[in-house]
Amino acid sequence: WEDTKKFITESQEQCNVLSELMREYQILKTTISSITESSEPLMEISSVLKDHEEVKRSLAKHETVKAEIAGKQHDLDQFSGKGKQLVVELKKIPECDSELLR
Repeated sequence: WEDTKKFITESQEQCNVLSELMREYQILKTTISSITESSEPLMEISSVLKDHEEVKRSLAKHETVKAEIAGKQHDLDQFSGKGKQLVVELKKIPECDSELLR
């Protein structure tokens, strides 16, 4: 009985760790995704810009997005780290194929 209680306690702790990691990972993923989604229209600029003012506006938008992305580097680093932690924790679970997450 003691072994069973110990196993259940360890499994609950492991689930709590995984739940917290997944929550943090999802929050960071949402943050990163929102920036990349907001920059997508800038990547689809037509090859021929019509006038000088349009070029200036486009350049200003690019600079704004560039600053946003640079400002989120810490979040990107955390996102990468949480993903790695998640894979390590999932490898501890028997019959869990952590390679599917890569």
